[in-house]
Amino acid sequence: MDNNRMISVLKQKIRISIELGEHDRACKLSEKYAYKAIEDTDFGYYLGEINLFQKNFERALFYIAYGLSKMPYDYAFLMLLGDVLKEKEDLIEALAAYRKAFNSNFRTQCVDSAKNSIQMLKSCMKKEENEEYWMAYIDRILVIDFGYTNDLYLWAKELEKYNLCVDLATNSGKYRNEIFNSTGVGKLIMIQSIDEIMEYADYYQYDLIYVLNAEEQHKKFLNLKYPKVIIDETIEFEKLKIRALEINKKNRKLNVFNKVYNNFTIVAVTLNRPQNFKKVIQSIIQFKSLNPKIIVLDSSSDENAKKNQFSLKNLEMTHDLKYYHLPIDTTYAEKILIAMDKIDTEFFCFSPDDDYYTEEGLYLSLEFLNKNLDYYSVKGKNFAFKEEYGFMLEYDKFNSILSPKAFDRTNSYLDDFPATIMYQVFRTSEYQRLIKYYELNEAFMCKNHVFLEYLIYLMNVATGKIGKINVDLNIRNKGVTREFAVETLKDTVVNGKFNDNYIAFKNSLVGYCDYINNPITDNEAETLFMKFMTRFICVPMQYLVKEQGGYNIEKLLKGFEYSWTK
Repeated sequence: MDNNRMISVLKQKIRISIELGEHDRACKLSEKYAYKAIEDTDFGYYLGEINLFQKNFERALFYIAYGLSKMPYDYAFLMLLGDVLKEKEDLIEALAAYRKAFNSNFRTQCVDSAKNSIQMLKSCMKKEENEEYWMAYIDRILVIDFGYTNDLYLWAKELEKYNLCVDLATNSGKYRNEIFNSTGVGKLIMIQSIDEIMEYADYYQYDLIYVLNAEEQHKKFLNLKYPKVIIDETIEFEKLKIRALEINKKNRKLNVFNKVYNNFTIVAVTLNRPQNFKKVIQSIIQFKSLNPKIIVLDSSSDENAKKNQFSLKNLEMTHDLKYYHLPIDTTYAEKILIAMDKIDTEFFCFSPDDDYYTEEGLYLSLEFLNKNLDYYSVKGKNFAFKEEYGFMLEYDKFNSILSPKAFDRTNSYLDDFPATIMYQVFRTSEYQRLIKYYELNEAFMCKNHVFLEYLIYLMNVATGKIGKINVDLNIRNKGVTREFAVETLKDTVVNGKFNDNYIAFKNSLVGYCDYINNPITDNEAETLFMKFMTRFICVPMQYLVKEQGGYNIEKLLKGFEYSWTK
């Protein structure tokens, strides 16, 4: 028997021994063979679990600490930590451990056990009516800062040991720059308007809402409509404790989803990232009010495809899932074509293997599209995260696009730095029409991947009205690097392909708008391309010099020195 097989069999024996209550035997097996798989944290988990049963708490904490040193956000180890601390009657630290288990994992797996443990422990702590247990009265805090407040991150850091959720809504670039060297904040949210951020706060039911550096008109509005909001109070730890104990003890209302949506498909696209792919699928199958069909398009190597297939086989699910292993050189555009040929539901969304969707975002998107039949798609808030930072950053702004004219829609979309368009919920029939145009005209489309990606963005905006919901929808893992090299826009300038792609971009946009009976002129398409280059790619206007056959290449090269693109 090879070593891997032996360890797998051993784990089964240990698990069975634990379930039968044979803790001494399980402990001996774990200790005897742990050295054979020193990096396999399962043995440390078993030993932590066994020592908890035997009430050897310090020994249990030793093994848990080792596991968390390897995997600081691991759900099983954090839950075990909470269980040990609760048995030790360290209730404050136990609550913090359960909260960390929940906060770190609720987007990617079922966390009902953490949710239940938090509620039960909070109830026990409240019954004691001990002011030291103030943190049991609150879960979520939102700070809305229209300016900048010194030491705010230090205050949030002080709360981090309780794993309270502290989110910050701000447009301050200083906060955004400093957060990478700070901790304690869960989300950094953009402020588009006072109404929108308060609607967001109301949906997510923050226990305490602080508003700082607001204009007088905002203060009057808040005092009138949201009297419980705390305005311009100094952010201090001791004051927070008093505020927490003053909170009404009745349970907060629940955001109830009254029906189950199943006329919906999620297209999961993956390439050589089996660990990420597994998490994405886990995040989908944990939804309670959504029962989507799942189409998996996997262009991984044979080895990684086998890992993905093994993950799917071992996940407990009842979903209608279809898996397709594609050649490794299948492009993203080709995957879209394959997907659109296989979707048979009214709505769908794309889910790459570095993205997660929230249940509330998908549910409310489907509810919106079912009620508003003249809308093509609906978009929510987009966040990005890296696990090593421990926070989520909202990375684009978006307003509903409602004009009936294709040019007006695309023109308004490009007024600001354009928001990500691909990751939202679409009406399938209209997207299939877009793809049909692509198939008919593929030979004349942009050959450069990046040009084509942004052309598809604008074609989507031209297709129809795009609504907006003010909740989290898409969460992107920015810690995952792109799996394939891409010829950038600047590369096309250097290699002489820019103007060919520019002409294809403009002609394709004009042709598509004719195809959907919402025409734009050649001059309007030129206006949109210039806006795309200046507002999105950030090439200054003076370097966009037209000449016969396209743009002056020497000027473009200088202009790209100012661009964020590489």
